[in-house]
Amino acid sequence: MRFDLDRYNRVVWGLLGTLALIGLALLLVTGAVSLWPSRHLAGTIPTQGAPDQPGPDLPAPSLRLGLPEPVPGTEFVLIPVEALVDGRRGGGGGFSGYSKGESGAPLFNMVFLNTRTRTTHALLARKALITRYEVLEDGHGNAAKAAALVLRVVDADTNRNGRLDDEDAEKVYLCDPSGKDLREILPAGAICERWQYEPGRRTLYLLTRPQGEALHGGPRDVLAAALGSRQPAEPLLPKEQSDSLRALLHH
Repeated sequence: MRFDLDRYNRVVWGLLGTLALIGLALLLVTGAVSLWPSRHLAGTIPTQGAPDQPGPDLPAPSLRLGLPEPVPGTEFVLIPVEALVDGRRGGGGGFSGYSKGESGAPLFNMVFLNTRTRTTHALLARKALITRYEVLEDGHGNAAKAAALVLRVVDADTNRNGRLDDEDAEKVYLCDPSGKDLREILPAGAICERWQYEPGRRTLYLLTRPQGEALHGGPRDVLAAALGSRQPAEPLLPKEQSDSLRALLHH
């Protein structure tokens, strides 16, 4: 039998070429499958946790205590409590604001410590943002004695942006020097720009404007809140007097 070398070479090279093509096709298919997302991954969208519940990739909020501040003339000290979320003050959880101790620190509660009995209690019973606070004092120097604590507080997401911040409507509260008897004194629909305490009359005066009015150029009113009263702050001028003064502007 005569051996046909040329035909043999053509068969071998054809077989090798076919195997190479098959191998290349398998390689391309395997690579495409590995790069294509599975049905489970393609249908999963990471969701951010709610303001009071961290997401799956965020650490839980941490408490950050500030240095205690003595309440003059009492056996109490107040301890500021800040929110530390995701390693940053106010990050992720929606807190931002002002505290007396450190500008820009988000303060969301206070703890009052009785230095004699070593008992403690929190001022607020719900999540809130304290944008300003002040200890009102009677007397001066060593004779100073705390009369009350006044606070500007945000405790509702009024602009519905999913967080508590200084763009939400603020409330003004008074409490006694021990952090008890917390009560709201600012009428609904009013915004307090600043306040001033008069120790002689134990009265807190609040400069306010109607909600929605511009910061400059709009109407202003002064409300008075007596420390010993359970009533909200009331206008310093009677309505008749205000109407009379307003009428003079039209003459």
